[in-house]
Amino acid sequence: MKSVFTFVAIVIGLFSFGALSAESEGYRNTPTPDWVKKRMLDTTTPIPVDLISSGVFYRVVDDQIKVTSEGEKQYYTRIAQTVANAKGLDGSSQIEIHFDPTYESLLIHDISVVRDGERVSRLESADISLFNSEQDFERRIYDGTITYNAILDDVLVGDTVDFSYSIIGSNPVYRGIFSTGRTLVWNIPVEDQYHRVLWGKSSPLYVSQRNGQTPVTKTQSDGFTDYSVHIEMVPPQQFDNQSPDWFLPRHQINYTEMPSWQAVNEWAMTLYQDLGVDDSVRAIAQDIKNQTASTEAQLAKALSYVQNNIRYVGIEIGANSHIPTPSKDTLRLKYGDCKDKSVLLLAIMRELGITGFPALVNTEIGKSLDTLPPAVTRFDHVIVNAIIDDKSLWLDPTMTDQFGPLDNLYQPDFGYALVVRENEKSLTQMNATSISNIDVIETYVIPKDIKENAQLYVKSQYLGWQAQRIVSNYEEDGAASLEKQYLEYYQRAFPNAAVATPLSLVVNAENGRATLNEHYVIENAFTESEHGFEMDFYATDVRNQLTKPKVINRNAPYARSFPMDVANTIKLQFADDSWAFDDEEFSEDNPYFNYQYSATYKDKTLTLSYQYSAKKDHVPADEIEEYLAARDRARDYSSYSIIWYKRNSSSDTAPSSTIENTNTFDEFAFLGYLAIALIVLFILMLIDWRLAATSRNDSEHLRFQVVPLPKFLLMGIFTFGLYCHYWVYRNWFLIEKQDNKGTWPIARGIFAPFWLYPLYCKLKQHADNESDSPSLFPTHIGILTAALYFVMYFTVNTIDAAGAVILETDLLSVSIILSMLLPLPFVPYIRYINKVYASHNQDCKNGAKIGFRHVLISAICFPFLMLSMGQLLNVLPSGDVVEGSDLWSHDIAFMYRENLIEGTEQIQYFYSDAILLNQLDGNGYTDKKVFSYWIDDEVGLVSEFASYKDIKDIEVDYSDDKLEVTTIKIVREDDSDFFLYVYSSTGKDNLFIDALMSNWKTKKGNKT
Repeated sequence: MKSVFTFVAIVIGLFSFGALSAESEGYRNTPTPDWVKKRMLDTTTPIPVDLISSGVFYRVVDDQIKVTSEGEKQYYTRIAQTVANAKGLDGSSQIEIHFDPTYESLLIHDISVVRDGERVSRLESADISLFNSEQDFERRIYDGTITYNAILDDVLVGDTVDFSYSIIGSNPVYRGIFSTGRTLVWNIPVEDQYHRVLWGKSSPLYVSQRNGQTPVTKTQSDGFTDYSVHIEMVPPQQFDNQSPDWFLPRHQINYTEMPSWQAVNEWAMTLYQDLGVDDSVRAIAQDIKNQTASTEAQLAKALSYVQNNIRYVGIEIGANSHIPTPSKDTLRLKYGDCKDKSVLLLAIMRELGITGFPALVNTEIGKSLDTLPPAVTRFDHVIVNAIIDDKSLWLDPTMTDQFGPLDNLYQPDFGYALVVRENEKSLTQMNATSISNIDVIETYVIPKDIKENAQLYVKSQYLGWQAQRIVSNYEEDGAASLEKQYLEYYQRAFPNAAVATPLSLVVNAENGRATLNEHYVIENAFTESEHGFEMDFYATDVRNQLTKPKVINRNAPYARSFPMDVANTIKLQFADDSWAFDDEEFSEDNPYFNYQYSATYKDKTLTLSYQYSAKKDHVPADEIEEYLAARDRARDYSSYSIIWYKRNSSSDTAPSSTIENTNTFDEFAFLGYLAIALIVLFILMLIDWRLAATSRNDSEHLRFQVVPLPKFLLMGIFTFGLYCHYWVYRNWFLIEKQDNKGTWPIARGIFAPFWLYPLYCKLKQHADNESDSPSLFPTHIGILTAALYFVMYFTVNTIDAAGAVILETDLLSVSIILSMLLPLPFVPYIRYINKVYASHNQDCKNGAKIGFRHVLISAICFPFLMLSMGQLLNVLPSGDVVEGSDLWSHDIAFMYRENLIEGTEQIQYFYSDAILLNQLDGNGYTDKKVFSYWIDDEVGLVSEFASYKDIKDIEVDYSDDKLEVTTIKIVREDDSDFFLYVYSSTGKDNLFIDALMSNWKTKKGNKT
C-alpha cells in the first residue's frame, strides 16, 4: 500500500543520493566485454569544419546490443569525438550517462584522451560523481534516474575524447520484450557509425527501415543472430525548423520482436486487469448519479472529479512507470500520474455503467505512429476512450480547468492510439472532436468631438482548449497581472489608453465558455497624419493565426495551430451621422484555412467581421508558396482605418496646414526667377558648345557621329527629343566635311524628321563602299524607323501646338510619353555607327564624354520634365477639370484641414488655375456643397463655399474663346455670391457644369 509518508520518504531518498562507493551504487569500471566488436579510431582525417556543430566532430558512434535467450539485455555504447574549437571544450570534457539503478547496472569501460596519436586514460584522474537527475521533476514526475558525471582534466582543442560504457538490464514491466531504434543520418557529420544487435532469443526479430535503405549484415554465431550496420561519413541532413512533432524525416532502422499491434495490446492488457474498485470509488459514482441521470452529464462530472480532485504526481520508478495504481489507492492518496488517473476514471465509469478503455498514445509523434513498427516502447501517455451511444470520446484525466458539457470539451487528438481491450488488433485513428475557439468583440465608442475620449469595451469568449488556457492563465497569473498584460497590448496602438473598469472573468459551467470583460478609456485615440486624424484597427487574434515561416524555401512541412477557430468582431459606434462607409466582403478558402471578412455600416455603427478557421495542422513544404499567397490575400483584409478630417472647433488647436507656407509663396515671382535662371543656363550652354566645337579633335576619317547608346537615350529623354536634332545635325556636319558639299547641317538638324531617311541612305552608301564595314540593317527597317520618327514627332508637335483646342486634354499624356520615346527610332542607327567606329578609340572617347553643356541642357530641361510629369499625374495643377478621385491625398488633406470640405464629403470635380500648387488656387464641389479658394497677397487664404440648399441661383458665362475660362457665378439665398472658373478648351467645362447643376437641382428639390 502506498502512502503519503512513503512518497515523502522516496523523494527524500532520491534527493539524498550522494557520491557513494561505485560498487554499492550500481556502476563499476570493467574491461570491454568480449562479445563487443571493437572499432578502429582514426584521428588523422580532416575535420569538415563547415558542417560540424557545437565545436565537436564525431569520429566514432558505436552502439551494440546483446539480447540473450532469456531476454537479458546489455547495451554497449562508444563515443569518440574530436574537439574542433574552443566551443567544444565544455561538452567534450564532461561526460554524463543516465541509468535507473532499480533495474540497470552501469559498466564504465574506458575514458581516454587521444592527443597527437597518444592515448591517455582518464579513468583515474576524472572527477566522478553520481547524482539524482529527475529531469521531469518540474512536471512532478519522479523516476529514480541517476546521472553518472565525469569531469575530465587537461582537455585541449584538437584532442579526441574516447569513452565507452555498457548498461545491463531493462525495465521489468516489459517482461523481456525487446525493441530499439537508431537514427542513421544526423544533422551533423559522423565519420564512422556502427550499429549492431546480437540476437539470442528463439523468437524472430523484425528489422525495418524508413526514409532510406542501408545494407544490414546478418550472420549466425554461437547461437546468436548478428545484425550489423556500418556507415562511413554520410553527409548530414538539415531540416527546417517550425515543423510538426510528428514529422520524422531522418533515416532510421528499427528492431522489434512484436509481430503486430495485437501482440502489444496483449502485453498492455496484463497491466489493466484489475481497476481496484472499492466502496470509496462506488460512493463517488453514486454521488454523481444522485446529481444527474444523463449519461453524458455523469461522464463529464466523473472526468471533472478526477481532473480537479486528484493532483498530478508520478512515482515512476522501475515497473511503476507503466503499472497503474489501483483506483481505490489513488482515490485515497489524492494524487497519481496519467495511468493512475485514467484507471480511477475508468473505475468510476464502470460503476456508472459507461463503457471505457485505457488508450495508450504518444503525445509527440502520435500522428506518425502507424508508420512505425509495433513496439511496447512507443507510448508516453495514457488517456481514456469512452463509448456513449456508439460515439467514441477521448478524455484526458490529467488536464485541468476543463468545464462544461461533453460536446464543448476539448478532446486531445494525438493521431493514433492503442485502445487496450480484448481482441484489439490495430491502432485506432482518434479523429477527436477537438474544440479550440476564440471569439473577441471589440466595441469602440467614437465621440462627436475629436478632443473627447473614446471608449473601448472588449468581450472575449473562449471555448474548448482556449477556455482551459485562459482560465489557467487567470488562476496562475492573477487578475491584476492579466489586466496589466492586456492594457499594455492596447497601449501599443493607443498609448493613452487606461483601464476604466477592472478586468473580470466569467466561467459558465453550463456551456463551457469562459468570458473576459475589459473596459478602457482612450485619450487622443486619433493619430495625426498627412490625411487628417487616423484611427487604425487590427484583427489581431486572426492575424496571429496567419503566420509566416522563418524559412520559405523549405524541405519540411510548416506546423500550424490546429484546431483553431477565431472570430474578431470590431464595432465602431459613432456619436454623429457624418460618417459614411461602403459595405464590402472578402472570402479566402484554401486547403489550409478558411477566412471570411465583411464590413457593414448601419445606424451609425460600422461592424467589421473577421472569421478564421484552420483546416489542417501543417502546410506541405512544396505548397508553401500557395499558402503564403493565400495568407497575403487574407491579411490584406485584416485591418481597417478611419480618417477624421474635421477640425477641432477651436482654431488654436486645429491641425496645422501646409497653406502657412503657401501664404508667402509668390508663384509668378518664382516662375520669373526660374525663367531668368534657365536663360542664363542656356547662354552658358551655347558658350560651352561653341568652345567645345572649336577644340573638338575628330578623326579625319570620321564620317558619322559616334555616341554611346545609353548616353543618347538618356539625353534624348531628358531633352524631350531635342538631342535627336543635335545628333542629326552632327552627322550632316561630318558628311559635309567629308564630301566638301554644302548640306546646311543646321537646317537639316532642325528639320530632322525629313532628313533621317536621307541619312540612312548615306549609311547604306558607306556600307556598300567599305568592304570591311559591318552589315547595315535592311532598307525596309530604315524606312520604317524614319516614318515612325516622322509620325511621332508631328503627333507630339500637333498636340503641343493645338493644345487641347482640337484634342482632349487626356491626350496630352500621349504628347509627354511620345516626346520621351522619340530617341527609340534612332537605336539601329546608333548601334550601326558605333560598330563602324568601334576601333576608333579617340572618336569613341569623344562621343562618350559627358560635357558641361550636357549637364546644362539636362538642367534646363529638367524643370519642364518635372512639370509635365506632375501635370500628367495630377501632382501639380493640370490646367483642366479633374475628378476628385484623381487628386492626391496631400491636396485633399489640405482642403479638409482648411475646412473647405469636412466630414465624409467626397470631391466630385475640381479645377485649379495655378501652375505649381493646387493649394494656391482652386474651386470645385462635393456631394454637399460648392467651394472656391485662392491666395490673397495681403490676407493669405481666402475661401468661399455654399451648400446646395443655400444656393439661390447658378449663372454660367460660357467662354467664346477656347483658350479662355468659363465663369460660373454662385448666388446664395442672401444674394451674396462668389465665382468658379473652369478652363473651356477641352469641353470639360460642360461636364463640370452639368454635374454641378444636377447636384443643385436634386438637393434643392429635397429642401422643398
